[in-house]
Amino acid sequence: MKFFKVILFGIILIGCKDNGEKIHKRENIRTNLVSQVFANLKPVRSTFEIPSNQESAIKSRQGTAIYFPANCFVFKDGSRPGGTIEISLYECYSNSTALGQEENCISAGELIKSRGRVKIVAKSESAILRLAEGAALQIGFRKRSSDEEMDLHCEARPGDEEIWWIPDYSQFEYDPHLNFGYADYADWKSMKGPVDITEDDYLHTFNFSTYSSIFENARVKGYGVLSEYIGDTTKVSAALAKKFYKNSWRVHLDLEINEKGKLCNFRKEEDEYSDANDTPEAIRLTKEIFRSIPPLDFKYLKGYKKGAKYTLGIWAYENMNWNKIKFKFRNKHMQSRVQACQKINHFERDYHVFPVTKLGWLNCAHFNRIRAHQRTTFKVFCAEKYPHKIRLIFKNNDGTRTILNGTTYKRKTRFYRLPDAQLVTIIGIGVRKGKPIFTKHSTKISERTHTLNNFKEIDMDALREELNKI
Repeated sequence: MKFFKVILFGIILIGCKDNGEKIHKRENIRTNLVSQVFANLKPVRSTFEIPSNQESAIKSRQGTAIYFPANCFVFKDGSRPGGTIEISLYECYSNSTALGQEENCISAGELIKSRGRVKIVAKSESAILRLAEGAALQIGFRKRSSDEEMDLHCEARPGDEEIWWIPDYSQFEYDPHLNFGYADYADWKSMKGPVDITEDDYLHTFNFSTYSSIFENARVKGYGVLSEYIGDTTKVSAALAKKFYKNSWRVHLDLEINEKGKLCNFRKEEDEYSDANDTPEAIRLTKEIFRSIPPLDFKYLKGYKKGAKYTLGIWAYENMNWNKIKFKFRNKHMQSRVQACQKINHFERDYHVFPVTKLGWLNCAHFNRIRAHQRTTFKVFCAEKYPHKIRLIFKNNDGTRTILNGTTYKRKTRFYRLPDAQLVTIIGIGVRKGKPIFTKHSTKISERTHTLNNFKEIDMDALREELNKI
């Protein structure tokens, strides 16, 4: 009887030929609008049936593996479904499907490299289900290598067009009703997180107040931007920053820059209207911090004069130690992870495994953090007069995908905070007299404006093929 139920519901079918997956037919719509061309690129839906009251595991033909604990779903009113549950998957593992879903690889203001994204929808008797309070399914994305590190990012939409990706362990920080999506600090500290947050879960770092304009673009030799150096806890003690924060110290010093680029000749700022809040100890510690900074690069000290007086301030702020929060969040759902590993062969060896506490679009990705002095704005001018959209596809060397949307005004599209000299393919997709048009061009990110032209008519199958070759 137990064997019969396994076959009936398609559970624990990892490695089986059929796996109970039903792949729905793609139906292209007419392409009178650019949005309709993109809609035709969206992934097709695949569905599975699982029992509501038993643990289950599924694996799609594209490689997504998911473990469902028993009784993990509820209706909107909190009641539990009976019988079978329909699971729908929408998977984006190709450039074409990612573009169809308007992929924009930005998370928390930083670029991300994506291994793939999946949307999970659960229904019972045609009604949408959600995960029960405290329940977590486990999702697995295929690994490329054993040493590859990834996180799970969840989709958020602060506006009608914009898409953000929020790390799963920091979703509680996001509020779509607030400007820019994030709560301000006063609200943020009172929010209920996914785990118990203690004093040890906060991180303290320094920041500068650049009262003299010479420091606005200042760079430390062998490192990069001065403000990033002072905020780097491997360079300046987080414990010292915590002391400044707890005492509300804000120190401003007048100083000079010697012929070697070192900060020197420190004295308390003379400006009587300063917003400083200091003590003799705070001033002494600030001098020690400033003395420890390596020489500055004169190429970025515009207007430097030997012996001139400059003013620099320092203060500390508090933020979450997201590495600690992530560790706690992962451990909170360790029981269902252990159960998933018992059901799915080599789950942790072959997959990036994450707990999922909220259904929707999920992106397996890691941050591609770019230092401030390595960033630039890339501009693309499109000569095509018919309606179109411009996208960038990074040429990543690790099998991940980075696709970006820009900001377009008068046929010029701008992409901000990009890594200088990054290899990319610029693509243009549009519509001309009811037919899709396409062009692409490989180049490197730079400050110069790139002109995109030579759009040609193309059918949808050929367009998918061209996109997936990039």
